[in-house]
Amino acid sequence: MNPLTYFRNWLSLVGLTVMIGSLFAFLLLFAFDLTTSGSNPYVGLLTYIVAPLFLSFGSILAIGGWFWDRARRKDSASTLHFDLSRLRDRRIFFVFVGGAITFMFATSIGSYQTYTYSNSNHFCGTLCHSVMEPQFVAYPNSGHAKLKCIDCHIGEGTSGTIKAKWHGLYKVYSLLLDKYPTPLAAAPNYLPTTEESCLKCHENGPDLKDVARTYHHYLSDDDNTPFSVSLRLKLGPDETTAAKTSGIHWHAKPENRVEFTETKENPNVIPWIRYKSPDGLTTEYHFTPDEETEDLPDLTEVGPTHTMDCLDCHSRPAHDFAKPNDIVEAFLRSNSETAPALPELKYIIAKAVDQEFESQSQVMESIAKELEKEYSEQEIKTQKTITHFKEVFGRSVFPEMKADWRTFPNHIGHKDTLGCFRCHDDKHSTADGSKTLSAKNCNTCHDVISQGVPGQMEFANSPDTEFEHPDGSYLGFTCAECHTGALQLE
Repeated sequence: MNPLTYFRNWLSLVGLTVMIGSLFAFLLLFAFDLTTSGSNPYVGLLTYIVAPLFLSFGSILAIGGWFWDRARRKDSASTLHFDLSRLRDRRIFFVFVGGAITFMFATSIGSYQTYTYSNSNHFCGTLCHSVMEPQFVAYPNSGHAKLKCIDCHIGEGTSGTIKAKWHGLYKVYSLLLDKYPTPLAAAPNYLPTTEESCLKCHENGPDLKDVARTYHHYLSDDDNTPFSVSLRLKLGPDETTAAKTSGIHWHAKPENRVEFTETKENPNVIPWIRYKSPDGLTTEYHFTPDEETEDLPDLTEVGPTHTMDCLDCHSRPAHDFAKPNDIVEAFLRSNSETAPALPELKYIIAKAVDQEFESQSQVMESIAKELEKEYSEQEIKTQKTITHFKEVFGRSVFPEMKADWRTFPNHIGHKDTLGCFRCHDDKHSTADGSKTLSAKNCNTCHDVISQGVPGQMEFANSPDTEFEHPDGSYLGFTCAECHTGALQLE
């Protein structure tokens, strides 16, 4: 007897239908993957994992039906057959054919819709990467909110696609077995280079035009006194002064190669820096800490050598977690009439959230407790102020994933994090001591335009005008030695 006749049973026919449908889905997804290479790594997971799984399932059904039918019939010649002249057989046949066609149609539509959904931000931020909730919640408030996740997180070309697919498999494994770390850090080996991500849109490279920025702050006093400072940020070279400057974006120009290493215990500590100039000259700087420095990490335990790029300063381009002080200052700007009724609001809020919490509900309880303790019901306008800060901090503090402004600092500038002072700290010098990366040349990067409190605004009368700290002299300190974005260190 022909062995193929043992496939003539309902179980094997269903299995063969599933096999044909999954094969069709594989070919369709393979076409998507071939024509959109590098744009979506998840279509690769669907193509090379999900579709083959369904193909295997159909094969098991078909082969199982073959053995079942063989054992049932033994040596009998009885087999499944249709007599289309009989009404019952015609109905069964057309129902089966209609079901098979419907299954094929649903497979094609489902494959396309699954591909489309896997290409969405919602898929990346909630379904596939549920642990990415902090980044997903912070993302809509960024300057890159119109971009898709894959626009920045997937490299160009075949190598970028393969890296993303391989790392995607590991993500599935770590998510299912609860093996992911907290806080969840991006794996640098799988991230695309800035040429593959940033420069796709910023194709002209770093902006070299100077810009003016005004920073509005509020002091932590009884009146929440406003304090503003306007600066000219020197993004590009300045040839108009005797002391010519290269500008902030000098670091990102391709002809200037800056390499460095970070300590494994604390990436803010940089033991070694090497600069290779366009003419091929190389200068190395080594970190020499002060004798009284505390909690210094092991300077011999360092990560791989890294070439400086955009993300070393623009460290939170799309997932910035707002700092408590910035949140309060934004509230005061929008509710200026409320400021006098809520003395020392920055300090009160900072004290409420600058703690170690186990859940977001504890953060919300702490906010309500501190506000109700410090202010009367009329001062906080019952629940309006409390509700506002609960909502805002619900988008910026995630204790379960240990994600907030402290674990994911933004290194733009140097007010609340070391930022620029990771290198420019007067502690990185050449071996012979002839060159030092200074922390004192403030006017190299920016000039003061105006500064002060309302009614006492002072305007600069020369490019050398120094910044006047509202609480006394700041000389001899880096900003982050006192400022943390929340509670101020003493």
